Amino acid sequence: MGQYHCEPDEEITSVETFNLNVEGREVPVFCLGTLIYNPEEKEPSKGRLLVFTATTSPSKVSTLELSMLASARVKGCVFSLKIVNKKIVAAVNSSVCQS
Repeated sequence: MGQYHCEPDEEITSVETFNLNVEGREVPVFCLGTLIYNPEEKEPSKGRLLVFTATTSPSKVSTLELSMLASARVKGCVFSLKIVNKKIVAAVNSSVCQS
C-alpha cells in the first residue's frame, strides 16, 4: 500500500481524482488539499496542493507506489477541489483559485 507522510500539523482536507493522459495511456492522479494547523489562528493561513500518481510495483505483487507530480503552497486551507476543463480548481479559505 502506498503512503505519504504530511508535514507536522498538516491535515488533508480535500481529495479529487482524475485521469491524466501520459504518452497515450490514462494514468490515475490524486490531488490532495491540506491545511497547516496553528491553534493561534482563527482561519488557517497555510496549506498545500499535492498531486500524486499511483502505480503498482512490477517487482512486488499488490504494492502501490505513490509518486508526487507537483506540490504548491497556498495561503490557507484547501476546503474543496474540483476538476473543471482539465484544470484543478481549489476553494482556499474564502477564495477560489485555479491552477
